[in-house]
Amino acid sequence: MKITVVTVCLNVEETIEATIQSVLAQTYQDIEYLIIDGMSNDGTINIINKYVNDKRIRFFSEKDNGIYNAMNKALGICTGKYIIYMNSGDVFYDDKVLEDMVPNFQYDLVYGNALIKTRLGDKLETYQGKWKMIYWLFIGRMMSHQSLFVKTDIMHLYQFNECFQIRADYDFIIRALKDKRSLKYIDRNVCIVEGIDGISAQVKNFDLMRNESDISLKENFAFIYYLLKMPKELIRFFKRIMEKKK
Repeated sequence: MKITVVTVCLNVEETIEATIQSVLAQTYQDIEYLIIDGMSNDGTINIINKYVNDKRIRFFSEKDNGIYNAMNKALGICTGKYIIYMNSGDVFYDDKVLEDMVPNFQYDLVYGNALIKTRLGDKLETYQGKWKMIYWLFIGRMMSHQSLFVKTDIMHLYQFNECFQIRADYDFIIRALKDKRSLKYIDRNVCIVEGIDGISAQVKNFDLMRNESDISLKENFAFIYYLLKMPKELIRFFKRIMEKKK
């Protein structure tokens, strides 16, 4: 079973090599690795070119309309049965992640644990069990997309809504959940994620993230949205006070 790993990038010369090396080090060999570059003008392309002779890599560099546009472009050329998106700087937890996860691929969406690197130290995120994950989704959280494997035909069907700036991945999962696509948690550490400088880790983007999550939830689960609206606003009020102190 072929697995497609996708990295979309732009001017990431300090982080891209670690991600490439992590993908190529996987003991599971039936993979294709798509690197979708937005025409970087630093040393990113030079670093990628060091690895393009590896037959597993397919490298493209062209202008795009943002991260989700680039991620959707990958769907048009990928050939794997399942797909996973790994940001530049993010790595697989160890060399046997794919080898251990592939036997569980009988579901539409399969996810595991993510080790998040933060300024306060490393934090292991687990969302054990389908119903716990659904609860977290309804309150606006999701598993790290770097820990999520999706059937490629399901990803083709939904794609990422490019109207969202930050939460198109959340919106994709919400829409798949609405249509009762199968979701499976595997208690396996999948990735190590940079949670310090990423767009979703920046305090200035938190309100945009919350607003986009609300839009998606309201469009797909209106009853749940209105049921949780007041409690969520109260919690967010206190969170904003804490965020201003950071």
